[in-house]
Amino acid sequence: MKGGVVVAVAALATLGTLGNVLAQRAIAPDVEIVWTVAVSQQPDGALMVEPLLAVDPTDAGHLVATSMAFTEEEAGTMVFSSRDGGRTWQAGREVGAASRVFPSVDPTLDFAPDGTPYLATLHDGFAVWKRGDNDTAWIRTGTVPGGSYDRQWLRFDRTGGEHHGRLYSAGKIPIQVTGSPAQDVAAFSWSDDGGATFRSPQLVLPDPTAGSLNIVSGLVVLEDGSLLAPYHFIHWPDAGIPEGESWAPRLMDGEIAVLRSRDGRQWEAPVRIGHMRKWGQGAQTGMVKGMHSGGLAVGGGSVHAVWSDILDGFLQVMAARSTDGGAIWGPAVRVNQGGLSSNHSNPGIAVDGRGNVGVLWNDRRDDPEDRCFRPYLAVSRDGGMTFASEVALAAEPLCPPAGRWMNGGETQGLVGLPEGGFHAVWVGRGDAQPTSRLYSTRILVR
Repeated sequence: MKGGVVVAVAALATLGTLGNVLAQRAIAPDVEIVWTVAVSQQPDGALMVEPLLAVDPTDAGHLVATSMAFTEEEAGTMVFSSRDGGRTWQAGREVGAASRVFPSVDPTLDFAPDGTPYLATLHDGFAVWKRGDNDTAWIRTGTVPGGSYDRQWLRFDRTGGEHHGRLYSAGKIPIQVTGSPAQDVAAFSWSDDGGATFRSPQLVLPDPTAGSLNIVSGLVVLEDGSLLAPYHFIHWPDAGIPEGESWAPRLMDGEIAVLRSRDGRQWEAPVRIGHMRKWGQGAQTGMVKGMHSGGLAVGGGSVHAVWSDILDGFLQVMAARSTDGGAIWGPAVRVNQGGLSSNHSNPGIAVDGRGNVGVLWNDRRDDPEDRCFRPYLAVSRDGGMTFASEVALAAEPLCPPAGRWMNGGETQGLVGLPEGGFHAVWVGRGDAQPTSRLYSTRILVR
């Protein structure tokens, strides 16, 4: 969280109650890990964090993955393409650049309707590239205006409707609200010329007297062309923080909510999805583990959300669904059935072509010290009402170094496949600790 805003909640007694969280029965998993391979052409000794994955709408065997890469020589973003469903990968680079590491961090990506992949990082505030005629060549197209962004996003409209082909962007930028401690605002823009130019951003600020915008999460476009943008919102404390205790390890109380727009210009009133509690910077380890994007996925006639919340003192993976385009959300479901006394990071969500809902997260149940994690996957075959017992994708845990990336980043690489099943690109153990690598896994849902 940027700046010095720490939101305190004095009554920690609320921890331990599930509130409106649905209890669910244990279900035998119907999931098979078909194969796992290491993504090729990663730098030796690199720390790879914060993966994302996208699938070509015209060819399900065409995948593009991205991740931040930290080496002794440089820090930035890498992007990889696969033409065989994720078995082999080719690293890309910016045209004219000597290194395969793109400048800056917080990568995001999406496919245009014609199957052209686009990438963005925080270079120059919010830089955008598209891939050229071969899998290694990426061309800088433009910059989204607005200044200094944080955790930005791209999403194409591929509906065939009025705004088909429009490239939407979103992120968080700093502002000052006179007389209020609000520090950030959601900024939305779009391009109708393939990312060459973007309109001036539309700024949307949730009630600054009630709390602070923490992060804007991933965008989705519904079948009717509506744009949905989830965000995390942290409420101000009921009482002021005592002097000298600005960084006390207090609980931050908030929510995940969603904004809806028909065109990216006019936005409807926000709708609450569910409760979201986090630890403040006084509890540094807990705060870092709770840094994530979560987000939305669409499929099977529903919109699905995933995030983390603190239950019984631990970060747990939560999900909810809406059957009316995000206007009303059902009760939250706890996705992880095990690991109830561990902190879990970075939930990601996807829906496959048969309506199965998959959730992927970094799970610490196997480490008594609550540090090392393995990626776990759970699948719902009933539209997100219940989730099958989780399955670990990695044989061994990753034990990242303490500090900013101990949670593996803030995003997950998970997509639903049109024929059913899922593909994941995730962060796992490297050749030596604490290095980390990207791995590619195909998942079958029986």
